[in-house]
Amino acid sequence: MCLINIKVNCPHCHSTKVVKNGIKTTGRQNFLCNTCGKQFHRTADAVGISLSRSKSIGKISSKNRTAEAVLCFMVVAFETVIRYMA
Repeated sequence: MCLINIKVNCPHCHSTKVVKNGIKTTGRQNFLCNTCGKQFHRTADAVGISLSRSKSIGKISSKNRTAEAVLCFMVVAFETVIRYMA
């Protein structure tokens, strides 16, 4: 098992003093900024991941690795790994 740490910054004040604050009705994790007091949820980049990163996911997964194993090598969302493994 590997532990993946993802740093979350507040999109309003860019502070790193952010804590989890429940789950939205859409199923997304809600966050609260301890600096400015605003709530938000993480969003993926609109552009997605780069071509080189998607190829790397393909290479790692082609070696009969599970999605969890790919996550240990790369810092990307689980859903992204599943999308590019298919």
